[in-house]
Amino acid sequence: LTNYGKEQQFSSMNISKCITGSSSQLWFSTFQNEIISYNINTNTLNICDISRGIISNSVWDIIKDSRGNIWAGTDSGIAVINPFNNTLQYLSEKEGLCNNVVYKMIQRTNGEIWAGTLKGISIIRKLIY
Repeated sequence: LTNYGKEQQFSSMNISKCITGSSSQLWFSTFQNEIISYNINTNTLNICDISRGIISNSVWDIIKDSRGNIWAGTDSGIAVINPFNNTLQYLSEKEGLCNNVVYKMIQRTNGEIWAGTLKGISIIRKLIY
């Protein structure tokens, strides 16, 4: 058993979800409403929150798509993080979501992203990211 805490800067974080990125990278969402990428090899943290470009500090869910992008469901829509070129793109009601509050997301084997929102399900059929 290995614990990660103060040395890795995790002791003050309340982790709500963890997903794998690359073989050396993990992604976390926290109850402090941040998205954190952690590189196991270099022991470095990168924190994404509203002050660093995320559209909302209320992060409800994170998933990784088949291309390696990280999708964050927030109360202001979906933030899509491309970890390869460090870009952010957004989807909201303006782009066609049925509601901006996105609680859960999954990617189906056909590539579609299904987003469970406060007012129904939005299906993103064509990955433009």
